[in-house]
Amino acid sequence: MLKFRCILTSKPDEIDHDGEMKDSQVFWFHQDEGKKSSFTLNSSDASSPLKIDKPCHLLIDCSQTGTPWIFGGLEIQTNSRNVEVYAVPEGKDGAEYWQTHRGSREDDDSLLGGNDADPCENELYNAVILSPSSKPESIVKLHVKLLSLRPARCTVGFVRSMKLKVVCQISKPSCRMLRTLLSHHQLCQLVVKTLQQFLYICHQSEHS
Repeated sequence: MLKFRCILTSKPDEIDHDGEMKDSQVFWFHQDEGKKSSFTLNSSDASSPLKIDKPCHLLIDCSQTGTPWIFGGLEIQTNSRNVEVYAVPEGKDGAEYWQTHRGSREDDDSLLGGNDADPCENELYNAVILSPSSKPESIVKLHVKLLSLRPARCTVGFVRSMKLKVVCQISKPSCRMLRTLLSHHQLCQLVVKTLQQFLYICHQSEHS
């Protein structure tokens, strides 16, 4: 069974001698019971708080690195008032900018950290991220940047929860493959049609 992970890091472009990102933490999503395409990650269930010093980057991918999957949406609750979203499309190496989302402030006090919690746990914002219609939905990685951390002058990004919607593409041809197959099919049809026209002309010439 495939799993999805979230890497929290301040240095997404720096790799150590073991091939891992420097100053990073890895957390795993849990598949929601009875739902094949829904995965959840809660700070309360994690082995350690989902916190990272700014600049705050969240990298979400499949446990089988490089495996393409169709992004269905992400609900995220953080102390970031604005989140910037990038994605690495299937078949490409670099990330492409998608959009910037402004979160709505959480009004339910029961979801906040309380008097004894860090300040970053007491001002949370909800954001819902969807794939732009003009961009490919089949990706290998989602990259989320936490901006405008709250409260003011806060230097720590905190993720309370994330709910990820995905459709894995392991046993299905990729979108790119489908486009290639379609192109080949259209080319074959054109060749057959051209040969038929050529044979018809030859036949007409023989009987003229």
